Amino acid sequence: MTVFNAIPGVATQQLTGLRGADVARHPVLWTSADEVLRTATIDAATGTFTVPARSVAVSYCSSTAVAGPLTR
Repeated sequence: MTVFNAIPGVATQQLTGLRGADVARHPVLWTSADEVLRTATIDAATGTFTVPARSVAVSYCSSTAVAGPLTR
């Protein structure tokens, strides 16, 4: 899963199809040299992704089943 944020502020995107899924930030984001990019978050309980301004955050889902389509 890749979330693009092209706006000058923080963007929050909820994907209801990922509620409760085993979603996490990609390991490279944890050790990124970009301190701002490391602030990207995922709330797996709600399927909500928060991405800093003008950034791209990559995550992955290790669950084999996702509940429904990936809709907002």
